[in-house]
This record gives sequence, C-alpha cells and structure tokens, in this order.
Amino acid sequence: MDTLFVCNTGISPLALGSIILRPDDTAELLGDLDSEIIGLLQDYLAEDLISITDSDDNPITLAELERYTALDTILNTRHREAPGIRTVTWVDGGSPASLPENGSQDRPFRLIQDALDRIGPATAETVGEEHIVFIASPGGEIGVYDENLVVPNGRKITLCALGGLSLGNGTTTGDILWEPATTGSYGIRPTLNIVSISKFYTRLSTSVESSGWCIKGKLEINNEIACDLNLIGPGSIAGPIDTPTSSAEIWMSSTGVLFESTIAAHESFTATIHLLAAQYCRFASDMLLLKLGRLDVCDIVGDVEFGSMSIAVKPVGLYSCSFGSSLIIKSTATLPMDDVTIYNYKKSGGVYLDGTKVELSSSALNATFLGEVVVPSVSGGEPASECQVDIVDFLGQDIAQSVIGRVLAQTAQYGGELAVNTNVTFSDATSGSILASGSGWVTFSTDASGVFVCEVSNSADEVVYFTVTSAVGAATAGVATPNIRPQLDAAAEWS
Repeated sequence: MDTLFVCNTGISPLALGSIILRPDDTAELLGDLDSEIIGLLQDYLAEDLISITDSDDNPITLAELERYTALDTILNTRHREAPGIRTVTWVDGGSPASLPENGSQDRPFRLIQDALDRIGPATAETVGEEHIVFIASPGGEIGVYDENLVVPNGRKITLCALGGLSLGNGTTTGDILWEPATTGSYGIRPTLNIVSISKFYTRLSTSVESSGWCIKGKLEINNEIACDLNLIGPGSIAGPIDTPTSSAEIWMSSTGVLFESTIAAHESFTATIHLLAAQYCRFASDMLLLKLGRLDVCDIVGDVEFGSMSIAVKPVGLYSCSFGSSLIIKSTATLPMDDVTIYNYKKSGGVYLDGTKVELSSSALNATFLGEVVVPSVSGGEPASECQVDIVDFLGQDIAQSVIGRVLAQTAQYGGELAVNTNVTFSDATSGSILASGSGWVTFSTDASGVFVCEVSNSADEVVYFTVTSAVGAATAGVATPNIRPQLDAAAEWS
C-alpha cells in the first residue's frame, strides 16, 4: 500500500507504510477533508489495509477524525504486512526556523540526524522497513550540514542527496558512525546506501561536493553482523573508512566516488571489507580488504592488500584501471587484469607481492611480456648461426629479471608447434641458459635482463622460421614463466 500525503486539495503517493493527514490551514479540522479523501480512507479501513492510531497508539475511527488537527497530530499507520514497507523523510537545512518540523516534504527536518532519530533502531515490528531520507541543498549550490551522524541499528537506510551536499565543514568533523549489532537485528541484514541525484562523472580526481555528496569526516563501521554498504556518486569521502572493532563481513559496492583517505588500512584493523564491485571510482590511498571482486575504470593510487578474490561476481579482476606510481598489490590470490590494466600497471612501476615477494612478472599476476627472436642467415655450407631472444615488458621496456620462454623452429611461417623443423638444433648458450631442447625447439631461461643467446644449427639448406612463445608447463623455482607474445616470426636461410 502506498503511503498517502493527504491535504484538503488531494492525495499523492509518497512512500509506503504511513498516512499523514494535514490540511493546508493548520487550524482546520480534519473532518473537513473533501469527499474523495474520506472515501479513500473508508475503503482502506474497510479492507483492513491500514490501522490509524493517535500519538499514544489509541485506535481512531474514521468518525473520530474531526477531533484531530494537522498541527498536533501525525497519524501513525501500519500496513498489515510489515516487511517491505518504505518510508520517506525529508531534510532541508534551509527550512524556516518558525516552521514546525515533522519530516514531511512541506515541513522537513533541518538536521539529518533528526531524520535518523525519527527512524530509530529496528524493532521486531519494524525491522523489514526501508527508509529513504531525501536531503536538500540549502543556501545555494552546496548545502552544508554541520553535524556528525549516528546511523540507527538494524535498519535499511538510504541517504539521498538532491544536489550538492557537504557533511561537516564547520564546527563538526562530519563523521558518520554506523554500528550494526546482533542485538536488534532480528535476522535482517542492515544496509546503508548513500546516493546522489546529480550529474555523473566518469573520472574522479578532485572534490565533487558541488554536484554530489561530500563527507568531510570519516565513515566508521563497527559491525557484529554482516551488512551492506552501497555508495553511489558523484560523491567523496575525505576521511578514512575505519573498521576498529569490525568482526563480520562488510559487503561494499561503489560507483562514481572519490575516496580521499584509507579504507580500513590500519595495522590494528582486521580485514572485513568485501569490495564486491566498484566503477568510475578513485582510491587515493591504501586499502585493506578481506575480498576483492571487480573494479572497472577505477584510479587506484594507494597500495592494495586483500586476502582472496570474491566468488560473488564474475568475472573478477581489474578492467580498464589506472594506477599511481610504485603501487604495491599484496595478496596470495591470482588477480586477473585486462590488457589496458596491465599496460597501466606496468607503466606505473607497480610491484606485485604474493607473500614470497615474487616480482611483477610472477605467474600470480599472469602478466604479459613481449618476445622477439633474431637468427641471421648463413651461407657457404656453414651449419651454425646465432639465436638471440629479447624479452621486454608489455610497454616494450627492458626488464630486470630472468624469465622462462621457448623458441620454435618452423618449416612454415606461423606454423607453430604443428610445423616444427626437426633439422634444427639448439646448443651452447652464452646468455641465459638452456633448460631443455630437442629437434626444432628449446626451452630457455634468460639472464637478469631478459636476454637469451645460443647457437642454432641446421643440417639442411633451407629457410627456417623462428618464433618465441610461452613455455607452457615449464617452471623453475624463483624464475617467472609469463605469458609471452611473439613480436614476429624471424626468417633465416641456410644456403
């Protein structure tokens, strides 16, 4: 059932779960409401869809309504099926001080905390309700609410900025404290949504308070039970997201938000945040996560430490993301990246750590390298030539580590393993080392600069095509076996 905003000029749906009766003239009796409204109320009462009580929970019949004035009474109603009810509360810091507050659109609260206090902690009767708090932007482009907030326990609450909004920026720090506790949860998963109805940004690098919401302080979450945190911008959080005593998982998603400080990145904190998904976000400082899901088109400036990849989203990983310089990602988990992300990651000079401090090219990252092989042609019956392989990173820049790869000698260009030339053999490495070889192939380990050089011989006069590939199935302790993309097939002629 829709909540009704009732005045002597008509009815309009506003939310779920309550009916507010208020004539335009506050001195006018409710019994003077027009026949359309009276008929609608009679129908709802007859069908037992609503109950009407006074502020002391005393039942009110339709015949008794004329005793109540709008100024003194907000009639409390309850849908017979409590779960799923949605209530709406309005906040406007610019509302005249002389105007009585009741949280309606015409008489909004002037403080956000007053709206949260009106909602209050969940009870067994109200636990299934969803609450939306619309927050106006008084005083021009940016509405400043100089207050700290405490979010009531056990609730599903959405704070919706209707324009530019700044929490804090004056005598208060603008902090939000949310402590979802087992007591009073009634088996319902508490949820906090902070959203904006405003112009959307595809990249965030500076404060966005002029067009969305801006929390000047910190968001502190101390949860005993699993809870959901959803942040939809444009928006920004200047302070950290702290989890000092968090003991249960926090499922977090974000779109279009600038995180100017750390996310749970404190040595005394336990990792409880499950960053399920984020897109068009900028993470300007360090993150400590329990699980990492999927990040799309995000700027990751600080270091990231996480325990495992999420199983709640597919595919997981980083897609079209960019990074700050010398970024460190620390995890024992495999972290998938698309080519754009790998390019940006390696360009930033980041280092991937997996507990044993394997470098960026470790198989845990599955990084992509580029490989080029050169074999000069020989003539006059000489059987031997020189095979030189150069491995570089995805940007074409030199590497400073040993990697494992494979060279194939082919009878046809682009023939790969299906056209191996068995007349060719490899021997006597002068840079790097030969791990294994056979007729038409060699598995090698480069030197510390990504270079491998050896002798190559052919028992026949012919043209041979050489290519460098990944050494699938080959592994040596302490040496990376990356994905290698050949730059070209080199042709050498024996004559």
